[in-house]
Amino acid sequence: MDALLSGGGFDFAAAAGFASSQQNGFLPAHEAERVVESLREFTIEDVGSPAWSSQRQSLERLNVQAHHNAVTNSDEFVKEFLVSHDKVATLVHELLVIEAWKANVRFPEDALEASTTNMNAYLACYFEATLVNLLEIAFYHQDACEAAGDDALLELTDYCARALVYLNAGAKKDAEDAMRKKTAKELVNQTAAEELREKVRDARFATACCALTVLRYLTDYVNQVPLCVMARLLGAFSSR
Repeated sequence: MDALLSGGGFDFAAAAGFASSQQNGFLPAHEAERVVESLREFTIEDVGSPAWSSQRQSLERLNVQAHHNAVTNSDEFVKEFLVSHDKVATLVHELLVIEAWKANVRFPEDALEASTTNMNAYLACYFEATLVNLLEIAFYHQDACEAAGDDALLELTDYCARALVYLNAGAKKDAEDAMRKKTAKELVNQTAAEELREKVRDARFATACCALTVLRYLTDYVNQVPLCVMARLLGAFSSR
């Protein structure tokens, strides 16, 4: 369990903390259940809206709490509530929405120079990492995987396939860029847009690593998942 919490070298709990540091610590079980019950599906047009942003913050808190429960070997009530209130498929839906948003929405370069826009753009991109990481924690348990349902599992399998393509191709360049030491002059002259691109790059790699773990759990449960999901797993990865 400790291995999956590492997130490919990206400290999810610490990163989520900056967004939830103004909140009152960890979530008690009754509040976590209330948050899970309130989760709903948004469209790509809703991304960035007040309601969407509020739910993003709630999911970040749930993710931190799920990590805390797993690390301390305590009652994993976040996972239990996601299963009992049938919200696992909602997480998958939100994951696909933010993936589509990232692929189709672009911030103008001049707008990224504004600190507020920069932070909003990063939070939206980081949200994908939060969702995959929460699914990773939940899918450690077979009942969470089964609770997702056929359609969500099919979509999640395809998502993991796209993540694997990235790890086999673009991840090498991202890793090389991340390892390159910047000079003092480069650091001083770094623009907000360049800083955002670096943060997005790091989150993208960590997200793909989490997706790889989710894929591992799907294959672990291959005899329990629906036949359509098994067929998709075999078809999506037989040539990779």
